[in-house]
Amino acid sequence: MPTRKQTIALIAAVPLAIAGWAAFRPELLFVNQTVSEKLPVSTSGAANIIASGTFESYAHETKGTAELVSAEGKTFVNLKDFHTSNGPDVHVYLVKADNGTPDAVNKNGFIDLGSIKGNIGDQHYEIPSGTDLSQYRGVSIWCKRFFVGFGGAGLKELAPADSGKRRTSLQVSSQLIGLPATITVTSGKVQGTSSFAGKAAIIEVDNKRYLQTDFSKAAAANFELRLVKKETLSVGPFPKDTPFEALGAPKKGKSKVGISKSLDAWLYRSVAIVDTKANKVVGFVLLRSEQEQKHTSIDSFLNLA
Repeated sequence: MPTRKQTIALIAAVPLAIAGWAAFRPELLFVNQTVSEKLPVSTSGAANIIASGTFESYAHETKGTAELVSAEGKTFVNLKDFHTSNGPDVHVYLVKADNGTPDAVNKNGFIDLGSIKGNIGDQHYEIPSGTDLSQYRGVSIWCKRFFVGFGGAGLKELAPADSGKRRTSLQVSSQLIGLPATITVTSGKVQGTSSFAGKAAIIEVDNKRYLQTDFSKAAAANFELRLVKKETLSVGPFPKDTPFEALGAPKKGKSKVGISKSLDAWLYRSVAIVDTKANKVVGFVLLRSEQEQKHTSIDSFLNLA
């Protein structure tokens, strides 16, 4: 029978759990919201595509095209053939840069165009009048709750003869600065063991994704790295029925191994260092975005719940 202290602790934990669920809404990661929205043009009018760009994936796989469009005297960001993961408090940002990378959002600033209408399908967002479109040339799909970018696109001005699409007098730079050579999606340091020391990260290079490790200390044989579909890990038996990707033996120094971009980096949140003979986790890395590490701590909430 629970003691009085245990009962009080349980009662106190309930509102914390409810508040945590309300804040993080983990179930949204598995629920799709599809929209099909047309630009507001009259029967005699037409939409003028000024610039466009293709989405790159960051924390989530993100696909489709972002367009800068003029219609009915207004300017919009139009998302076409769009697809990303759902999540809590996801917004569309017009970024003051030539791309929509997380680094550009944090360093250069942005205009918040509002909450995303759906994670799948065509949709548009009005840009405030007076915006200097020669400076705002990036689009970011941004989760405000976790301070992380799902995906982003740079807006490049269309060529004069591009499919016969009409142009407007709005000026947008014709230069698109390339994305950084290496994008760090999530990263973390080794915990739970004295046999390994260092860090690991999910990175993207030339549109390919890797798990990169940099171990200053690594034990010899019978160990395996696993990218695990789990928010947290601890030392002990490898969690039963948990999806993972085996990535080979850990190596001292810098090393990287390719992983599929079909794996959602937002769900594969841990790296396990596993003793393969005992199938036991001897150490682990909790993978988090730079924004999460700076602005919030999911782990603190999980320890309270």
